[in-house]
Amino acid sequence: MINRNIVNNNKSYENNINDINNNISNSNNSNNNIKKEKEKELLKKVRQYSILNLEIKKLMSELNIDENILNAYINVSNALMEPNKLLYKKLYCSGIEIYYGEYKDIRKNIKWFPKINYDNCNNCYKCIDFCPKGVYDIEYINKSKKVIVKYPFNCIINCNACSYICCENNAIIFPENKISKIEYKKEKR
Repeated sequence: MINRNIVNNNKSYENNINDINNNISNSNNSNNNIKKEKEKELLKKVRQYSILNLEIKKLMSELNIDENILNAYINVSNALMEPNKLLYKKLYCSGIEIYYGEYKDIRKNIKWFPKINYDNCNNCYKCIDFCPKGVYDIEYINKSKKVIVKYPFNCIINCNACSYICCENNAIIFPENKISKIEYKKEKR
């Protein structure tokens, strides 16, 4: 009888341990989901900041705001560009899951990003310096530094500005057609 009780207690103990491990796993999954949502929210805010920042600089220029004020604002904006790039890179796995309502899909399903034609690329690194979302990086390939598209889905949908600042050799290639936004019908009231 003692042996049966020991076996039953061991099974009960194992079941309790399994229950505890499942609860921890579920809790970790829940915490990971919460963290992922917060990361996506942070990236959305950084995106909003970037858009707002461009609009502010444009308006300041149009209004002929004092050049010293405009330059100071530009300097502050540029100082924040590098930390923002680092955030986009660090939180890449969350960023590709962001839903874009205007395209009715998450970012990783929207196929807009650059490719590099290495026959034309002279590794000027202008694209790395220019891109506000850190799409490009440097990697050693065959013992030489090469520009690569490391974070393709960080690319701003329908943006191809980096291809214009590229080394005059047309090394950066984008899809031929822009991605269409989904038109929302306005409801009559």
